[in-house]
Amino acid sequence: MRLTAILADDEPNILRNLQLVIPWEQLGIDIVGTAKNGLEALELAETHSPDLIMSDIRMPLMDGITFVEKLRENNRQCEVLMVTGYQDFEYVRSLLKFGVSDYILKPINYDELESTISALADKIRSNKASKAAEEQRWDKMRSLASEKIFYDLLMNYTNITPSTLLPMDEVDLEKLVYQIIMIDVDDYSHKSLQWSEGERKLWNFAVRNVLADSLGSQHVKHTVLQMREGEWCILIECMDHETASASTIQERCSCFSSIYSRVLSSA
Repeated sequence: MRLTAILADDEPNILRNLQLVIPWEQLGIDIVGTAKNGLEALELAETHSPDLIMSDIRMPLMDGITFVEKLRENNRQCEVLMVTGYQDFEYVRSLLKFGVSDYILKPINYDELESTISALADKIRSNKASKAAEEQRWDKMRSLASEKIFYDLLMNYTNITPSTLLPMDEVDLEKLVYQIIMIDVDDYSHKSLQWSEGERKLWNFAVRNVLADSLGSQHVKHTVLQMREGEWCILIECMDHETASASTIQERCSCFSSIYSRVLSSA
């Protein structure tokens, strides 16, 4: 997982050394901008949303302290590594409450700096991985809840209305348009007579997954519901009535028919 970083220092030699001495490529970090003061750094942060910012504390126009305060006011959650001289040591330690991740004293020990940056990069990647895993869990829960609601609506088990709170993204439910495609396998009961219960479940599960994968490859929002054995309802969210036209439904039906034939031949 590659990360991005911004460097801010009013001394050109330090900026140049930071870019040349630290093995950014080896650390998996791309420098997306450099700044000579806090104002430039703030603009770069707004543009690039970096994972890491390394900033000097004493800079013209806007110093590093004010920069960090403004950064947090804008809800930027990136890691901040502060560079400072001995005279500001105690002051910088007090900045930890403003979200400064760590600090390095001048003159810079580049071996120590590389080690600090590497540790921060590991922390960032770990946090990103944890956040992604948590989002996946919530997405799965929302998907299951939505499927249950759609199923109950189609089966007339509930009287949910557009004003009812649904576990879905915040959208104007009155404007939602769906394609609804029913797939019903001819003579399913006859064809499945020789199957065991486990084989029937596996086959229905396989068909559902293949249909869902096909829609996923088309990058459309969809829900595939098994109404009963051998019967599925496909709901495809559309942007407008034009994308839900009869021609697009016919195209998808032909595609699903072909998919079903391939699954049946492999059963």
